Amino acid sequence: MGLFAAVVAVAWAAVALLFLAAGVRRMLWSERLRRGGIEAAGTIVESQFRSGFAGRVWYRPVVAFRTQGGQRILALGPVRRRSAYPRRAPVLIRYRADKPTVIEIVDGPGEGPSPAGYLFAGLLLLVVLVTFAAAVG
Repeated sequence: MGLFAAVVAVAWAAVALLFLAAGVRRMLWSERLRRGGIEAAGTIVESQFRSGFAGRVWYRPVVAFRTQGGQRILALGPVRRRSAYPRRAPVLIRYRADKPTVIEIVDGPGEGPSPAGYLFAGLLLLVVLVTFAAAVG
């Protein structure tokens, strides 16, 4: 195997491992919120935007909800996308009792990508890498 092929294989494996790590991280974070979090009904009140690489604009939902104690909270959703979120859209969220600004949108616009998607992509990349390596070597 030449140097170029080795570099490509290492880069490919690194990307696959990043996808797998992102999936595991998202799965653990979501599981912690599922076990210890509290569900509440909320509403998307606005979209916060930020410029990204090459001038792209990314939006994250700002969700208003009330805690079990009646405190009104504005929290930034964890998922970003390239178009604004619909204002006044109802969402079901899960929040940490000790820090209610940490939320996960369980249902509605702004619902996060499934950890399964990241895990599948990472495993697929590894399978393709192994298949190519077996075919070449």
